[in-house]
Amino acid sequence: MFSNTTGSFNTGTGISALFSNTTGTLNTATGVQALQNNTTGGSNTATGSQALQSNTTGRFNVANGNLALFSNTIGENNTAVGAAALFSNTEGGSNTANGDGALANNTTGHDNTANGLEALFTNTTGSENTADGENALQINTTGNLNTAVGQNALFQNTTGSGDIALGVQAGANVTTADQVICIGAGGENVSNSCYIGNIFSATSGSGTAVFVNSAGKLGTSTSSRRFKQQIKPMEQASEALLFVRGARNRAHAAGSYHQFCADRREGGAERCHSIHHSDGVADAGAFSIFR
Repeated sequence: MFSNTTGSFNTGTGISALFSNTTGTLNTATGVQALQNNTTGGSNTATGSQALQSNTTGRFNVANGNLALFSNTIGENNTAVGAAALFSNTEGGSNTANGDGALANNTTGHDNTANGLEALFTNTTGSENTADGENALQINTTGNLNTAVGQNALFQNTTGSGDIALGVQAGANVTTADQVICIGAGGENVSNSCYIGNIFSATSGSGTAVFVNSAGKLGTSTSSRRFKQQIKPMEQASEALLFVRGARNRAHAAGSYHQFCADRREGGAERCHSIHHSDGVADAGAFSIFR
C-alpha cells in the first residue's frame, strides 16, 4: 500500500499488493501485485498473483486465482474463481466465472454466468448468458441471452441469441441462429426451431398421440368435454338414421355394380338413397351417393 493516503480498512499481503491505492477502502489483496493499480476502488477481494491487478475504481469484485480479473479497471460486482477467469474484463459488470479460463476474453459483457473450464471463453460483449459445463458456449462472442447446460453445449455458437441447449454437446450445430431449443440433440443452425433427441425412429408399444398447438404447448387428445371447444348440437342432421331400413339387390347388368337401397318413411312417403359400389378395377372401392 505504498501510495495509500486516506484509504482505510485495507489489507495487502504480497509484493506490490495494493501498491497504488490512495483512497479506496475495504480492499483485501493477497498475492504478488494483487490489486496493484487500485486507486479509489473499494470492497474488492483479490487472492492470487496479479489478481485484479489493473483495477482502478471498480468496486465489489472478487478474484480468486492467478490473473483472475487481471484487466478489470472499472467493472463492478464481478466474481472470478480460477486462473485467468475473467482475465480480459475491463468494464463488464455482474459477471460470475468459476473455472480456469472461464469468461477469459470478456471485456464489456455483463450479467454472464460461466461455470466450468473455459466456459464462455471467447465471449467479449455478449451479455446475460449462462454456461454450465466444460467448454459450454466456448466460442460465443456477442450472442446474448443464451443458456447452455452440459459439456460442450452450444460450444460452436458465436453470435446466436436466445438459444437453449441441455445435454452433452447439445446444440453443437448451432452457430448464428436465434431462438433454437436443443434437448439432447445437436440441432441445426435454423432460427425459431426445436430439436429433441431419442424420439425419431423410436417406437412405443402403446400410448397416446401428442399434439403441439400454436403456442408450442404439448398435449394429448381427449374426449372429455372440458378439453373441447365450440360444442354444438347436430340439430336434425342425425334424425334420418332413426328411420332407415335397408334392402340389398343386384342390378340387371350382371357384374356391373351392387346397389344398396335404404328406404326412409316420412309421413307415409318413401324416399330412397342409393349407394353404388363399382366392380371394375379402376373404380374398385369408390363409393358415390345419389339422392
